[in-house]
Amino acid sequence: MKEARTDYLPGVPGDGDAGGTMPPPARALRRGPAWLGLAVGVSGLLAIGVLSRIGLTATAAYVLVILLMAELAGRRGLYLAAAGCVALALFDLVVTRAATGPDGVTWHVPLTFLCIALATGLAAWRQNRSCVTAWEQDRYRHIFDRTGIAIWEQDLSAVRRLLQADEKGTALQARLREQPELVENYVRRVRILDANAAAIRLMRARSRAEVLQSLGAFFTEETWATFADFLVAISENRPSFLSETTIRTATGERRHVIVDVTFPRQSEAFGSVLIGLVDVTDRVRAERALEQARAELAQVARAATLGAFTTSIAHEVNQPLTGVVTNGEAALRWLSREAPDLPEAVSCLTMVVSEGQRAAQIVQRIRRMTTRTAPDYVVLDLNAVVGEALALLRRELSGNGVTLTLDLARAPLPVMADRIELQQVLINLAINAIQAMQGQQSRPLLIRSEQVGATACLRVEDRGPGLSGDALRHLFDPFYTTKPGGTGIGLSICRSIVEACDGSLRAEAREGGGAVFTVVLPLARTAG
Repeated sequence: MKEARTDYLPGVPGDGDAGGTMPPPARALRRGPAWLGLAVGVSGLLAIGVLSRIGLTATAAYVLVILLMAELAGRRGLYLAAAGCVALALFDLVVTRAATGPDGVTWHVPLTFLCIALATGLAAWRQNRSCVTAWEQDRYRHIFDRTGIAIWEQDLSAVRRLLQADEKGTALQARLREQPELVENYVRRVRILDANAAAIRLMRARSRAEVLQSLGAFFTEETWATFADFLVAISENRPSFLSETTIRTATGERRHVIVDVTFPRQSEAFGSVLIGLVDVTDRVRAERALEQARAELAQVARAATLGAFTTSIAHEVNQPLTGVVTNGEAALRWLSREAPDLPEAVSCLTMVVSEGQRAAQIVQRIRRMTTRTAPDYVVLDLNAVVGEALALLRRELSGNGVTLTLDLARAPLPVMADRIELQQVLINLAINAIQAMQGQQSRPLLIRSEQVGATACLRVEDRGPGLSGDALRHLFDPFYTTKPGGTGIGLSICRSIVEACDGSLRAEAREGGGAVFTVVLPLARTAG
């Protein structure tokens, strides 16, 4: 883009005008040359009309002067020139009649007036068009410079021509991934024409010239990958491109941005393409801080959940330790005999090792639940996670007289989730169900999994007192609880964990008494 003058913009000071008042574009020229041209034109017409007596020559001169004044003067100057031409034509007519009589007036006289009228109308129309075009250009420049979105104007015509001769779609994407130097070659073909004030601020640049340098100077590793996707979008003739990536500013700072581009329909229009960048760095930082706070709160909730069944944990760890001691003593007895029975001793020691490994697994599961780590989202079998969680709850279930019924889907249910967090959700729901049924004679608990369309559903049903309408409305609100001494963060954390996996957690009253909690997760794609 050529550098447009901003001193004509209303309220926008330019390089040569501190006031920033915009005169009409047709009046922006100085008046001196216009009036000089008018004087010369009138003198010339007078000489041509009086001395030559050649009507058509004078008519052509009239038209020429009118068109010239349309370029040099404003609307008023144009009309004055037209009036002067009419006056000269009338003067010429009078002189002709006086010299030759009425018969000397020929057909060229009305033609002269017609040509003057047509030339004046054409010149006025052209001035109007010029005013509108200049106003539109100034208005565009004003919007371009004053918008809060960073905008680059880039010449992508060379990139477009190369892509038309290159591969398309996934073939091009694979080629760009395998040959990074091709992406660099395309980047070198991009010519930055202009950048607005918001772009200069975003790039932390000291001047516009600093932003108009090579495009690759602002790229990070992520930006190179995004630019490859940008090339694929152009090759596939997509109408637009939208992506989130990072850039490196002139000061070396890394910023998160959303890139938004609308491609022109015609190939020849790729000589001027606007690239919009929206800075979302603060939003990304806030999301990360929120995720960190959620992870820390989830850790507190896990610790609180584990505290609710410490007796069960102690029992789970004590069982394998008891086995280790028992089998170790048996091995010693087999070895202490007068004729040591080595096969029996080996068998006992093998069981010692097995029980020790079992105890280590229990401790490892508990340690993972109490250690704050970043979520590790992998493809898991939902049924397997249910089994792992119930291994920790086995003593709690039997100690509270709960009758567990498992109705799991026969086929695996692959979901994308963090194993420990998903276990936390199930343990929390099961503990709530156990506590809800305390004091009842019958305490059945149903855990069911099934595939529903493209989702995996896990239902936890109890026969407790159920949920009131007020409880259903506020059940997942932070710090809302119906239990004496409850913290009110367990279910809130559970919902946030499930929603982070693009799933949902809902509660409803069970017909006949009790509550039903349903976890819905999208099925993950597997390699098979």
